[in-house]
Amino acid sequence: MRGLPGGLRAVEAAAIEAGVRVVRAPLEPLAIHPFHFSAVLTKTLILGAWLSGEHARAIDSRFNRVNHFRGISLQGIGNFAAGLRKTIEALPPGTTELMVHPGHADAELRALDGYADARERELQALLSGALSRLAREAGVELGSFADL
Repeated sequence: MRGLPGGLRAVEAAAIEAGVRVVRAPLEPLAIHPFHFSAVLTKTLILGAWLSGEHARAIDSRFNRVNHFRGISLQGIGNFAAGLRKTIEALPPGTTELMVHPGHADAELRALDGYADARERELQALLSGALSRLAREAGVELGSFADL
C-alpha cells in the first residue's frame, strides 16, 4: 500500500473501509545486499524520504506493521536463491515481510513483463527444499498478513 505515494489517500480509505489491518512499509536497510545497490538506492532512499514524514507516521498509527521488510534488494539479481539464503541467515529478531514476485513465465507473460525470467528464478528458489530447510534451521516461521 505504501509503495505508491500518489494513491495513498485512496488506498488508505479503501483499506480502512475493508477492515485491512496491516500495511506494507517497503523500507529496507541500504547495506542488505550491496551487490544490488542500485535497486536499494532508487527504491529505498526515495520511498524512505517520502515515508519519513509526519503524514506517514499518522497513517502508521492506524495500521499494524511488521518489524522489518526485505525484498527490494533481491529483485532481479542473477542468483536469487543465494541472495535469499543470505537474507534468511541475516534476519533480525521480530517479524519480517519478504516481498517476492514468483511465477510461471509463459510466452504471453514474457511478451508483457520484463521481469518474467526473474519470476521463474524466484519460484524455483522458493520451492526448493534447501531453502525450506534453511528457514526451519534458522527458526523462521512462515506466515501471512492474516497471522498479524
